[in-house]
Amino acid sequence: MKLAEERTVLAASPEKNAEALAAKEQCLRARAAQLAAAVVRQEAALREQMPYLMHLPFDVALRELHLESNPEFVALLAKHAALCEDPDRAGGAEAKRLERAMRDVAKRLAEDVVEARRRALVETENLHEKYPCLPEEPAPGVAIVEVGLMEDPVFRALSHELDGLRADPAKNAEQIAATERAVRARAMELGSAKLQATEEEQRKYPFLPRRVDDVLMSDLHLAEDGVFQELVARRDALVATGPGSNPELLTATERQLRGRASELAAANKGGGRVPRRRGRGGACA
Repeated sequence: MKLAEERTVLAASPEKNAEALAAKEQCLRARAAQLAAAVVRQEAALREQMPYLMHLPFDVALRELHLESNPEFVALLAKHAALCEDPDRAGGAEAKRLERAMRDVAKRLAEDVVEARRRALVETENLHEKYPCLPEEPAPGVAIVEVGLMEDPVFRALSHELDGLRADPAKNAEQIAATERAVRARAMELGSAKLQATEEEQRKYPFLPRRVDDVLMSDLHLAEDGVFQELVARRDALVATGPGSNPELLTATERQLRGRASELAAANKGGGRVPRRRGRGGACA
């Protein structure tokens, strides 16, 4: 069980579990500090590696751009690295041109991140304006905008019913309250289903985190992606031969899997799609 989930269980009886709850909260704080330190180190390493990306026009961390998953950027970076092996050409015109090109790619990616943030914020604000009783997280770690409320026919039917009742709020006060409770309950059900689907994906693909570049695994539709499934089959074959038989190839394959998952996550956040080639063989009363 995860630390946050363990704390939730203990917090159900705070007086009985006071000592254990305090210890668990200390663990959570320590874990948060570790994660924050890791983020700082990662960002510092990226800025040291690519000083020409220091001053992008948007307030977006380099780690949020997932540059290693962008084929155009990776190709430019490889050319730049090869060029800089020659000290006489490292600061030359061609190197500067490649750096400008990489800045342009990074700028476009940063614009996509900013736009995705804006869309999520607007969607959240719109939901809470219309349904003020909806929770921020209908399930632990699942945001309300991630459960697909408006794609759910049951939620849409409840929403339509609520719109009709709100035409006369004084007359329909009790029905409005009951319907709002039903709206909240349905959102919680969808949140639980989303969390369960994500946990199932995590069990199938333990080499990936629950969120890939801030996108829940269940939203990546990994089973539908032929490229990803080809790599999974390759990894499964390597694992079947024994954990120590070819560790370098296994590591490389899992790196490719994470890269492909990042591509799918980037497409998800940008509202676009990457090619899904077949393999060879969404305060109540």
